[in-house]
Amino acid sequence: MGYIWPVIFLLPVIESFNRQLGLVILLVTPFLLFRKITFDKIDISFLLFIAWLLIVLPFSSSYYFSLLETGRYFAYFLIFVLVRHLPEEEKAYFQSKWPIFLILNSLVLITLWGIFTLIPSLPQPSGMNLFYPSFGHNRLAALLIMTLPVLIFKMPLPFFGKYTLWLLPFLTIMLFLTRGRGAIISLLLGLGLTVIWQKRKDQFGRFVKVFILLGIAFLFLSHFYSQYLFNKGKPGGFYKPIFFEQRFEFYRQGLSAVAGSPVTGYGLDTFRYLSQILQSRPLSWSWYSHNHFLDIAVGSGLIGLALFLIWLLLSFREVIGNRTIKAGTVCLLLASLIHNQMDYDWQYLSLLFYFIFILALYLPRQKSVLSLNSRPFLLILTFFILVALFLPSSEKLLKGTENAYAKLNQALFWDKGNRIIYLKLADWHLEKNDYERVHFYLQEAIKMNPQDSRKEIRADYLLYLKQAGTSFSQGKRQKAYVYLKAALDKYPLYHRHLERDIPSDVDFYEYLENAEANVNKISFSPEEIKALKLE
Repeated sequence: MGYIWPVIFLLPVIESFNRQLGLVILLVTPFLLFRKITFDKIDISFLLFIAWLLIVLPFSSSYYFSLLETGRYFAYFLIFVLVRHLPEEEKAYFQSKWPIFLILNSLVLITLWGIFTLIPSLPQPSGMNLFYPSFGHNRLAALLIMTLPVLIFKMPLPFFGKYTLWLLPFLTIMLFLTRGRGAIISLLLGLGLTVIWQKRKDQFGRFVKVFILLGIAFLFLSHFYSQYLFNKGKPGGFYKPIFFEQRFEFYRQGLSAVAGSPVTGYGLDTFRYLSQILQSRPLSWSWYSHNHFLDIAVGSGLIGLALFLIWLLLSFREVIGNRTIKAGTVCLLLASLIHNQMDYDWQYLSLLFYFIFILALYLPRQKSVLSLNSRPFLLILTFFILVALFLPSSEKLLKGTENAYAKLNQALFWDKGNRIIYLKLADWHLEKNDYERVHFYLQEAIKMNPQDSRKEIRADYLLYLKQAGTSFSQGKRQKAYVYLKAALDKYPLYHRHLERDIPSDVDFYEYLENAEANVNKISFSPEEIKALKLE
């Protein structure tokens, strides 16, 4: 099945266009390696991490995202174990191939970047791609910091070797053009740590010195330009000032989430929902915490993080102790690891695949301490492949289903952390005049993202006023005051801004008219929004 491996190694390009296809390819990969499974102590630490992910899966706030993410890690686990125990001749084959494909992927993605830049009329790629700057800087930087060490440390390249003279400066220029400051910092640190690890100053070649000088100059100029020369409301990319940096806000959100559920976490890949709940000001949430270890802790609790770190530390200890490993390999592993403390590279299927695949190739075998039947692993892997193929996302279930109550509830079961589902259900019940359920779903949606819910807060408040007015006109005065009290209890800020007393029967309609007229004139601060009490 050697002809399939080029497809697998081109995963960075494939997932940039179709993440679902990329995930299926990743999940199928272990089938190409399967044999009798034996474990040493490093493998067992990874196995325990996977077992914990399966244990905490029922506690997830989104079964859809957590199932897919758990399946991804299960595939990585099998790839890691099976690659480690390949015969030496097969390992040698793969060791000669992966550097070539890192360079090939980089060149293909750079070409795509150029095409999409020169032809802006082309459909913009999805956010999770590796060649187009959809989220801030171009994510190609995350791949380039793994590719450049191959060239910097002159690793053997059967095909590209004769082009190294121009490939190295070309890819370096491309890295700077991506404007990925964190990636450049990570590669600089990776280079420095690799030279220290090698204990050989002759490895500190001329190009390494030039790259370090260029990197420092780039970081200095970007800081000076963004802080003192560029004046814009909320800039990003190369010119984003430090005072607009939101990573510390994401870290705070992640730590708050871990404190809220330190044992089981909230499910893998659910930070996007927790971030909306925990953001301190509008539009300050993210899909990921920008720190992979923090994402692991949020998703699987501190136990999951501890198991993941044990596996990683045991693996790196063996790799660092392997004096036959190439310096370029150590450098790219370090650069990727460092960058994932400030960005979300490993949320890309291919980048974590390359990291784990390369790590496994160079880990010396240890004495096996456990041997298990491969059948259960095959069955679990098959289950995750079926999930990746057939489990519909909530977006698909919600598409054109405004009146499809059953599908809305199905989406809610699989993705209960998704705020949009609650808003759709509120709309559905509004059409049925079931106002109590409308209040319930609106308030659930507000709690999931209070800072960006000003529209929903107004809608919920106005609905209470409408119910109060209708009840009062029908002679149900007691019920009218119940609705008004509910509005004032949940949203006291509106009443406070009116600067008047709670109405009596005499001025009840006047109060409602003034309240409705003033709703759109009133704006709340983030602190006032945070003070809302929706139980």
